[in-house]
Amino acid sequence: MSHPLDFIPASARKKTFFALLALTLGLVGVFRLLDAPLRNPVSPSGIVSFELAGTMEKADAIIQSWDARAQLFAAFGLGFDYLFLVVYGFTISLGVLLVGEKHGGKFSKVGHYVGWGVLITIGASF
Repeated sequence: MSHPLDFIPASARKKTFFALLALTLGLVGVFRLLDAPLRNPVSPSGIVSFELAGTMEKADAIIQSWDARAQLFAAFGLGFDYLFLVVYGFTISLGVLLVGEKHGGKFSKVGHYVGWGVLITIGASF
């Protein structure tokens, strides 16, 4: 079984991984900025409070606790999350490929399965 990112030349994999890692961490920073206006007593964890509300009533209360500006931040953040999903998925998948190549044997085999699993999960999210 081949890894889904085998198309990346071996000589470029480490550099590509670190570029993706930097992009992933940069996106985490953007999320922190987007989440700040969403934190209040009704949604102490910001967008995570909304995503894990559990009931329509709780979700509605959270939305009502946000002003129009905060609601725009939430909407943009939820859409932006799709970019993040792809970037961190590729980062994890490529990192697993690098570890598998370095250690070989069972690490390599498991790495191929994990690499496919991560990318299949991303595809299923869309």
